[in-house]
Amino acid sequence: MNIAIYSRKSIETDTGQSIENQINMCKNYFSTQYPDANFLIFSDYGFSGGNTNRPDFQKMLNLAKRKQIDIIGVYKLDRVARNITDFFNIYSDLEKHNVKLVSITEGFDASTPIGRMMMTMLAGFADMERENIRQRVKDNMLELAKLGRWSGGRTPFGYDAISTIENGKRVAYLQLQEDKKEIIKEIFKLGSNNVSPYNISKKVNLHSRNIVRIIENPVYMISDELSIKYLSTKGFKVYGSPNGKGFLRYNSGENNIIAVSKHEGLIQSTVWIKAYTMIINRNLSRKTHISQQTYLAHLVKCSCGGNMFVGKSTTLGFVFRCQAHYKDKEVCEFKSIQTHLVEAGAIKNLKYLLSEDKPLIKYNNSKQLTRLNQDILKLKKDINKVTKDIDTLTSNLLLISGPAITIVNEKINKLILKRNDLNMNLMSKEEALYESTSYLENDENKKDKLKDALKDFENPNLTIQEKQQTAQSLFKEIIIYPDGKAEYFFL
Repeated sequence: MNIAIYSRKSIETDTGQSIENQINMCKNYFSTQYPDANFLIFSDYGFSGGNTNRPDFQKMLNLAKRKQIDIIGVYKLDRVARNITDFFNIYSDLEKHNVKLVSITEGFDASTPIGRMMMTMLAGFADMERENIRQRVKDNMLELAKLGRWSGGRTPFGYDAISTIENGKRVAYLQLQEDKKEIIKEIFKLGSNNVSPYNISKKVNLHSRNIVRIIENPVYMISDELSIKYLSTKGFKVYGSPNGKGFLRYNSGENNIIAVSKHEGLIQSTVWIKAYTMIINRNLSRKTHISQQTYLAHLVKCSCGGNMFVGKSTTLGFVFRCQAHYKDKEVCEFKSIQTHLVEAGAIKNLKYLLSEDKPLIKYNNSKQLTRLNQDILKLKKDINKVTKDIDTLTSNLLLISGPAITIVNEKINKLILKRNDLNMNLMSKEEALYESTSYLENDENKKDKLKDALKDFENPNLTIQEKQQTAQSLFKEIIIYPDGKAEYFFL
């Protein structure tokens, strides 16, 4: 009888059950029932229950699939997963391979009908607890925004975050930098006179993308009746009464909140509105231009964050070129990709989704998603490297003796701590990735929309303009990576 004992702890503390205690309790529980049991121990430290991609956990599941485990024992059900969907996916896989799952402290055996029912309830409660924590964090951030407090993150250009004490608690607000005032005024003056962001950038020595971010941010606008009315017409929920100060913007899912703050505003509402309108009109005019070479024009972006425009190569034909690369090759090394390859990828992507019962993924913030994926990939590489270093040093222990053992052990301990830090960072990034994505239901209407789009893209009788209308109603944007791979983001 092979019994796997799995233990997990997010953060080691002095309270609660440690990994060692979880293992010992499981051993004691099964030893009385299976005296001759062979115990296999799997432990993950520094991983959340919301992350099922845990090293030892995945090793255990792989052994279970190869029928090398009869029972999996856990201290509590939430050691397996906190998300009810994850739990049932894992449980279903175990059941297929005749592996029993037992929660020793909760006394439930999933191989019995009552056990399955109780485990369903427990998994539901764990999932609900996780969602409640997430919602409380989000609600707290919303309340901070409504009060005009700075909730953290990168401060807008020209502002610092300063802390103060209110009612015995430390809170943060923005403070305008004196040496940036004239630059900000110049940006909005030029913007309100319909000067392009590119030309503004040359005058004030800032990147054009930063100019656009500054003009679009209401943090610089002085709050008055006109500004509040204008922002309301743009679909924002505006909190607070005009006080001659600036605004703070807070976005979270369906919430699009702007709050009157306590920091110094700099730009009169009439000037801000003119400059902001200029940006909107330029975006609209750019989108109305119809490319005659590809129906995916205006949708394709480089993974560096830059837009990709359509150009012609003497050897490759029509290509998507990275704008950032042509402005500064140090910013982005990726040059171009043929348009027909991106179009072929779109068609292949649609056919795959229609052939498989997969959830359709959309992205709330694809630029953030790209950065998170890159960070996660790097962290995984770093973790693998540290793990190899640990394995190498561990192997060397067999070949050395005396004081050298102590030195090698110290190095191993430092590497283990480093790996724990990397794993916790990875967990944080993966949680952020989870928060940045949402799933579209696989209802028939959405499937029909995919089928119609596929027919349009493959129809030789449709014009580029007609296919472009279909593409813009289907895709939010398409991100191209330096290796030529693409991600297609749905609206």
